[in-house]
Amino acid sequence: MKKGGKMRAQGLVTVMKDDKVVMKIVTGTGGYYARKLAYTIKCSGRIPSLEEAYDLAVKCLWSNTETLVVMDEKKILFKGKGNLGRLYRKTFALPKFNPRWECGLIDHFRIVKFKSKAT
Repeated sequence: MKKGGKMRAQGLVTVMKDDKVVMKIVTGTGGYYARKLAYTIKCSGRIPSLEEAYDLAVKCLWSNTETLVVMDEKKILFKGKGNLGRLYRKTFALPKFNPRWECGLIDHFRIVKFKSKAT
């Protein structure tokens, strides 16, 4: 058990723009904070950069950076050891798919949706 009596759990926050996945934030521990991270991103009113999303995730108590992965369509920000599996890129467009597992299951999951501004 983790401090505070909460079990460690995987988490995924997917950021979408106009029904398209533009960012995934994945953790292997502390996933129960997915709601807090999603709320923080939504309240900012904009899609964060990879670095901003990484820092927000750490501040929302996804402090185990060994398992924290933030990715967009082009880049991946990962400060842990080892290589990420092929599923991270292969399943990026699937908003509910956890790339940490072949079956894609996730303990705690949230989607944050943004719309393009009308011109």
